[in-house]
Amino acid sequence: MDRTRLRKPTTAETHALAVIVAGNFSNFKCLFLVTKIMDKEITKDSVFIETTIHASVEKVWEAWTEPSVIMKWFGSDPKGEVLSAKLDVRPRGSFEVTFKDSDQTEHTCNGIYNEIEKLSKLTFTWHWKSEPSVESFIVLLLTEEGKSTKMQFEHMNFGSGSKHNYVKGWESTFLKLEQLLGGNQTRTFINE
Repeated sequence: MDRTRLRKPTTAETHALAVIVAGNFSNFKCLFLVTKIMDKEITKDSVFIETTIHASVEKVWEAWTEPSVIMKWFGSDPKGEVLSAKLDVRPRGSFEVTFKDSDQTEHTCNGIYNEIEKLSKLTFTWHWKSEPSVESFIVLLLTEEGKSTKMQFEHMNFGSGSKHNYVKGWESTFLKLEQLLGGNQTRTFINE
């Protein structure tokens, strides 16, 4: 499986997919799909989110790579806060972000950057401090679209043993990102 290249499915591929649910999920159109998409199997341990953020690619990149900006949006609880963010954004560099939910529960995630292509691509591993044996992988692609940025995000291989709800978590987290950057968004979820 190639974890570093995401692409939109062709029209034929889209029509060939079996749609299980098509509806609204927290005000965003969602499709829960089975079979193949983007030349890889979609499984229960992966989430793909594509969204258009009405902000420049430079602003979106900065939101993912500058600790002072991550402190303003990261974490799924709308009333939560980031306590610390350490980012060494370079191949084999590490990151660690600690945030606290409104119920005072603290979470720490960390990982190692794999690929970095400024303004367009980040790939990195992902671990929760509370689940040290679970390693997953994230691919983030950014594409400039006029004054907006198309963000393609895939979190894969988090396993069935994780206690985290990744769809809900990333949806809430990206809402905070979009609110910070001051724009509306168009979102498509594709996951199982």
